[in-house]
Amino acid sequence: MNEHERMPEGVRKPGRGHFLCEKAPRLVMIAGACFLLLFFPLLGTIGTAVLQNFVPIDKNTLEALLVAASGLLLVWLVKWWFSPEYEGSLRLHIPVGDVVRWSMLLWACLAFCVVAEAWERGDFYFELTFGMVALCLMAGFLEEAIFRAFVVPIGMRYLSGENRVWWTAAISIGSFALFHFANMLAGAALDITILQVVGCLPFGLFAVAITLRSGSVLPVAVMHTLMDVIAMSTTPNTGDGVMRGGVELSTVVSVGVEYLVLIPFGVWLIRKYKPEILALWNRKWGLAPKGTEGGLSDAGR
Repeated sequence: MNEHERMPEGVRKPGRGHFLCEKAPRLVMIAGACFLLLFFPLLGTIGTAVLQNFVPIDKNTLEALLVAASGLLLVWLVKWWFSPEYEGSLRLHIPVGDVVRWSMLLWACLAFCVVAEAWERGDFYFELTFGMVALCLMAGFLEEAIFRAFVVPIGMRYLSGENRVWWTAAISIGSFALFHFANMLAGAALDITILQVVGCLPFGLFAVAITLRSGSVLPVAVMHTLMDVIAMSTTPNTGDGVMRGGVELSTVVSVGVEYLVLIPFGVWLIRKYKPEILALWNRKWGLAPKGTEGGLSDAGR
């Protein structure tokens, strides 16, 4: 295209090449997520060592806040790295009311979990500190930045075929769930860790479905943070972010409820809006003019 030619509105010029993404997108999605899970916490540790003498909060809280902030940095870095094609994952492309309405399912499941655990213990437990909020911000924003703002755009751009939406969702959900085995390194018991990994699958599908449909990572980052705040503040012995103790019946039942509610919803949302999801992500990558319903060939849809 010469300097006198103009691209259709909404279709962006190609930028730098991304050889690995083009040749092995699944490898980039999985290996990249693993690298980022190591790199950004390390960055937070280094930042804490530099700033701890200048900031009047304890070391662990400062580190958690820095790692949470690095999640937002990652969202920007993904946009920058794939510029000018990719518009980023901050702007919401659907009404806020839709996200709020869909989130009611998550809050209903969480309310059931809190009530069930309180009933089994015989009392209602609540404890919330600033340090706990910082840990929840760290988990919510860094994990969603990696497994949704990093993994999803690469899958929706570089995977091919009509099932790329499902492949993207599967890789995002699977890597997100398996990552939680790392909690054993912090002292979590094997049985509770396995239950947590299994329990991450429904929320993972819920989160990736909303990210795919909305085009934004912010709703699920906020939901993830609030969910962790409620779960941590109402569950004993989780103040450091690690689930300890044995598996309780109420927890198993709560996970079962999440499977019955969140998984059917996530599958329904993706299946119902699959054409809109494909069109949205084509536009986000500058592959389709504004006002069109796609931009790839039928084989790519």
